[in-house]
Parts: sequence; C-alpha cells; structure tokens
Amino acid sequence: MDLGRCRELVGAISIFVLILLVVEQASKANQEHFGEPRSMSEVMALEPEERNKWLKAAQDELQSLVENGTFELVLLPSGHKAIGFRWVFWVKRNADGSIECYKCCLTSIRAILALAALKDLELESVDISSAYLNGELKEEVYMCQPDGFEEKTPQWVWRLCKALYGLKQAGRCWHEKLDKVLNQLGFEQLTCKHSVWVYLCDGVRLIIPVFVDDITIAGKDKAVIQRVKDNLRKHFKLQDLGPTSWLLGVQIKHDHSKCSLSISQRQYALDIVKRYGFSNYDPVSTHMDPGACLKPHTFLPAPCYIKGTLDYKLTYAPSPEPELFTSFTDADHAGCPNTGRSTSGYVIKMGTGAISWSSCLQALVAD
Repeated sequence: MDLGRCRELVGAISIFVLILLVVEQASKANQEHFGEPRSMSEVMALEPEERNKWLKAAQDELQSLVENGTFELVLLPSGHKAIGFRWVFWVKRNADGSIECYKCCLTSIRAILALAALKDLELESVDISSAYLNGELKEEVYMCQPDGFEEKTPQWVWRLCKALYGLKQAGRCWHEKLDKVLNQLGFEQLTCKHSVWVYLCDGVRLIIPVFVDDITIAGKDKAVIQRVKDNLRKHFKLQDLGPTSWLLGVQIKHDHSKCSLSISQRQYALDIVKRYGFSNYDPVSTHMDPGACLKPHTFLPAPCYIKGTLDYKLTYAPSPEPELFTSFTDADHAGCPNTGRSTSGYVIKMGTGAISWSSCLQALVAD
C-alpha cells in the first residue's frame, strides 16, 4: 500500500474516533438526558413508575450485599472514621438498545474477536453479579449506612468484611480473587495483558478476556466452554448470557458460515444524534469540508455525519494475504499550522479488520 493510501486510512479512522471523543467529552455534563438519577433524593423525586424501578434496583443491590456477607452493622469504634456512601445509578441495555435492566452500583478485545472470526471460535459471555463484593478485605474499613436504608442511629455503621465498589483497593481485591479461581481451573494470566487468561492443555485452547465483571470465553468446543462456566458458578454468582452479542457497549454479530465477525456501536451513535437534537436533520456524507482546519466549529456537522453512518461496522474475516497481521504507518512533516509539529499514525490489521490504530502529534517540533 502506498503512503497516500495509508494516510487516508489513518486519517479516516482517527478523525472519526476524534469526533466521538469530542462529543463524548461534551456530553459528560448532560447525563441527565439518559434519565439516570445522580442521588437517592433524585430517585425519590421521580414519577412513581420510574421511582419504583430504581428503588427495586437499590434493594436488589443491598440484598446482594447481605447475601454475600459484605458487611456487619456495628457501633463506630472510638478513634475510627467512617467513609461516606454514595449510590450510583445507571441503565444497562440490550444489543438493540432497549433497557435490559436498571443497575445500581480495547485492543486486546478486538484482537480476540478477530481471532474468533479467523479460527471460527465460539464466544460465550457471563456476567459476575456484584463482582467487587467477592474481593476479600485485609484492612479494617467502616462506612456510613446508605441513604434511604438506614438502620438504628447514625452512630451505627457498616464494618466491611469484603470489598465494595468505590474502595480504592476493591479492584485489586477482585482481580486477585478471580486470578486465584482461574488458576485453580488451569488458566494462566498473560504477562503482557493482565486482563486476559489462557488455557492450553491436551489440545484444548481457551481464551478469557475480562473487563471487571464481564467475562467472555473463546474456544472451539461449546461443551468445554460450558464446563468452565459451571466451574465459575461454584465460586461466584453469575448470569449466563449465552453467545456473545453485546460486549462493552459494542454489538457483535458472528457469522460462522462466512468465518466473519462484525462489531458496531449503532445504539451509541443513535444516542449521540438524539441527545443533541439532530434526529430530524439530514445526514451528511463527510465529517468536514475538504481543507477545513481542525477547530471547534468544524465539528458542528459531526452528529449529522454520525447519523449517516449508523450502520457502519468493523468486520473481521480471513484475508487473502498470507500474513496474519498487517501494519501501515506514515507521518507528515510539520503539518500542524499552530505548533509546527508533525503527525504520526499507524493502523494494525488482523485479517481484514483493524485491531489497533492511532494518529497523534509528535512531542517535538519539527526541524
């Protein structure tokens, strides 16, 4: 591939990602458009039907804490301070964008998805319920009782027996617990990627990428995958999600007949269009005019461009090229008119689909 074509590939991908990042950053102050309350007081101010859904989610979460033995109610010992408690409410969606449930609470992934397409692997997912609550605390931690569910007087607090969401050590405790269980099942953690475990024994190959409580199992044999899920169920309360169709906000469609797998974020893109009131606008064919400078006003057509590309997908399939990986890289010279810095970019493909890409200004000013 010539340098010009490489530059087009890098530019097309990186500009689209840049658009999404800009819109996402701008949306952080507008989370209320998704109808997600920010506190228990906001929940109580909702209409009865909506309020009851969130209260049930909170009650279910509290019940999971009780069943897991996460805390015990004690008087706060003298000389100790109780940390605060804050409810975090969010909505979990199905692959079609409909609400799956109300919840109270990426390169390696793409590479594994590409491998699943090229080797025709099965993909199954499980969700660990209240994952962080499985981590075992070594420290003595006290916490105020949650708003809306207080028992006795404020002098009574929770002494945490296990980790809880929001604790600085919660992620580490959960990771150590999961690693211990997977090691018992014969899996080994990759030294280069601590969120991926592999199993290689007697011709059986399994790969498990983990993102907090979302666990995906990739392998040839469905029966072997099911045995892994059954063994995990002995240690954790989990929900068997079946064939992977939705992972980290990405919709996945696996076509075994064609040895291909496609990923897309149609619902995420549609949310952006609706959030900024562009639903009735006509889509545009390009994200900016040719020769336009990268300034804030040039991103105004972005939602219209996203509206016209709702069904765009990234597809992984066998490539006619003999190499498993193909990479492209390019750079300009002092291309930034404001800083005089050069731009470097690359695209790495596995089969027919990109698994990693970047385009950014170099740190030094060009000579």
